[in-house]
Amino acid sequence: MNEPMRARNGAHTVRIAVSATPRREERGQALARELPALIGSGTVTEWHAMQDARTCCSAGTTALVVLLDARDVPTGLSALLDAAEEARLAVLLLIDDGGRRRASTETAAVESIDADDATVAAVLRGMIGRQPEIERLGRELAIATRFTGGLRGEISRMQEELQLAAQVQREFLPRSFPEVGDVRADAFWRPASYVSGDIYDVVRLDERHIGVFIADAVGHGVPAALLTMVICRGLPSKEVGNGTYRIIPPGEALARINTDMVTHQGRTTRFATAVYCVIDTSTGQATMAGAGHP
Repeated sequence: MNEPMRARNGAHTVRIAVSATPRREERGQALARELPALIGSGTVTEWHAMQDARTCCSAGTTALVVLLDARDVPTGLSALLDAAEEARLAVLLLIDDGGRRRASTETAAVESIDADDATVAAVLRGMIGRQPEIERLGRELAIATRFTGGLRGEISRMQEELQLAAQVQREFLPRSFPEVGDVRADAFWRPASYVSGDIYDVVRLDERHIGVFIADAVGHGVPAALLTMVICRGLPSKEVGNGTYRIIPPGEALARINTDMVTHQGRTTRFATAVYCVIDTSTGQATMAGAGHP
């Protein structure tokens, strides 16, 4: 035999709301009178007409019992169950066979309308006993939901920043290639992710010479992409002065970039591999230099 249930949280009152559709109101009111004695001391029941039942889904209510008849139209039932779920109430539906098909729910226990009061009390006893654990899980779920919501926002922000970084990197790449003499150039560039640690450039140095530069920074992502863009824009190709100019040989150009990188390196040392080639289109001669990281 089940012992009378103690009030939840020690001396706290266990408050049970009871409601019913019109044809089941008499049974519902009788059940509301019987439940305190069947469940145990500290149990309080409240009767609510169906149209006013949502008011029971407030602080202090522990459980909700709803009696349904297939011949009645349970106006407001869905809203009532939604409110009860939001309030994390233990919900027990007493339904006849016809109403069982119409009142399907995943958040409430369902028993036959013909169950006696002792059976209803026993079911409620078990449901109310598990409510502290359900409430704890509900709180943890709410915390997890807020956390994942913030995480999704952070991921979305990072994706926007990466898309912007990818757009900036694409703008650094040449949109077209110079044509000097019989020399033509073309390129196919596709990053594995949003941005790439690889970059290239083809520039016209004068009416005879073309410079071709390719660089690959160590690592991936935005840091490698930024490094290659800095290297590409920092490549010295010509020296101009006194009405004349000098095309800087590839070896000297790469040596200057290396000196700048060593001079301006921060706490983290960055490495890159690069190849620079100067082509004399009138003779077909190509002068090339390569720089590799350790």
